[in-house]
Amino acid sequence: MWAPMHAWRILAQMRAVEAIAPLAQVLDWSEESDSDLINEGLTNVFEEFGEPAIEPLILFINEAGHKESGYISVSEVMSHIAEKQPECRGRVITNISSALDAHFERNDEDVNGFWLADLLDLNAVESYPIIKKVFEAKKINV
Repeated sequence: MWAPMHAWRILAQMRAVEAIAPLAQVLDWSEESDSDLINEGLTNVFEEFGEPAIEPLILFINEAGHKESGYISVSEVMSHIAEKQPECRGRVITNISSALDAHFERNDEDVNGFWLADLLDLNAVESYPIIKKVFEAKKINV
């Protein structure tokens, strides 16, 4: 049961950045798993990768067809990376805001709510215009 988590941690410790994009796809499995390994263990691994994980996570958050839990986890991971590495804050806010703007109509209202919460955790006042747009469209669960 613990083998996947150990393998993921080793990849992060080895700085195997080429593993980040394939690992991101595993986030879609969390809804089908009875374990918190994916929601907690794998998200911690992405945070350990830090800044190199941002680009593959940006690609994930903008791809159609992922599970709600995957979209929620990716945004949360990016916001945690930005909190730990403040030099990434602007890039993370820009990309979560852009994803919200581009996809809020197709997203489940819960996903939009979690993305908003991640922006609020980062004190992203610069995202106010898109946040207002999503609220006015009534496409957010708060």
